[in-house]
Amino acid sequence: WRKLSSGQFFIPKHIEIGNAIVRQGSIGKMEKISNDCILSFSSPLDTERTDITFAPQRVIQKLLTRVALICRWHGAKLDVDLQALYDNSRSLEMSISGPVHTHKVKTGSGRGKQWGFQEVSLFDLNISGDLSLLWPYLCIGEVSHIGRGAVKGFGRYNLLNN
Repeated sequence: WRKLSSGQFFIPKHIEIGNAIVRQGSIGKMEKISNDCILSFSSPLDTERTDITFAPQRVIQKLLTRVALICRWHGAKLDVDLQALYDNSRSLEMSISGPVHTHKVKTGSGRGKQWGFQEVSLFDLNISGDLSLLWPYLCIGEVSHIGRGAVKGFGRYNLLNN
């Protein structure tokens, strides 16, 4: 796999199998909303222009932008003011737990044959506060992945209750 990817994808040297969590039902089915959750990234998130250790709120901005773009792709529109959600997310407490693993991966444009490198990171993001407005978007992001490179598998996370 490492040879086939030509350095284009982040492949960890060691993979440790942990506890698997399977979410039953559709995205639309609301679970009990917690006031604490963890976004545990299982594939790296694009952090090239974001120092997530100092601005973890940027992860939520990436999430909301991704969900809005997915809706547009499918001919739908979010019935919510994104700026209000951004503002609401600022009232939440966010912190990175554990180490942040940052890597440079080779990326390219299939059309222009242009190659470069993109900085990606693996980490866990703890979020605390009133998550009632943000919860549906967290659930959608868990399925759709977030950030640049999501179509390649970047930005995949598991939504865990803390």
